[in-house]
Amino acid sequence: MENQWGASPAPFEPPQCDPWAGIYFGYAIMLEERFRRYGGLENLENAILNYEKAIKYADPDHKACRSKFYRRLEDARILFHEKTARLTPNNLADTPAHHYKLGDALLERFVLLGELQDLDNAILSLQKSVELTPYGHPDRENFSSRLSYGYKQRKRIEEERLEKERLEKENIEKERLKQLERERMEK
Repeated sequence: MENQWGASPAPFEPPQCDPWAGIYFGYAIMLEERFRRYGGLENLENAILNYEKAIKYADPDHKACRSKFYRRLEDARILFHEKTARLTPNNLADTPAHHYKLGDALLERFVLLGELQDLDNAILSLQKSVELTPYGHPDRENFSSRLSYGYKQRKRIEEERLEKERLEKENIEKERLKQLERERMEK
């Protein structure tokens, strides 16, 4: 089901771990779904709090359960920060902080999952937080620092991609030279 707040997440599948963790997780999903259907940021805020409680009660050794909880928590946080950033006019003092929190949440999810779309969106949000923060403001340095970290991650990804391409070309060239050497030996 799709609505004004975005597509609904996958249907609820009760996790097989601590009962209290499952209860908090189920309640969080219900609150998130209420937010998606009817709005009200307080529903999403409460969903985030309940995802955090589910993680607190989840068995540390139950990796699948915890992973599912963390993923839903990060998605809810990002959704929350997206909404607050969009709903806050650019001329308000809190606007840069909303964009910073969104960028920071996306950057954290990138670190966890490695999705480039998260990194690109994080950089855009962090850029906006820096652009909207006046020079001399105490937060501007923190916002700039986090943006710099995002750029460094982007550069690292690009360097890894180029290195991989270089190695692939090098291997192709080595194979071609071996083939030529074999053909020469056969003659």
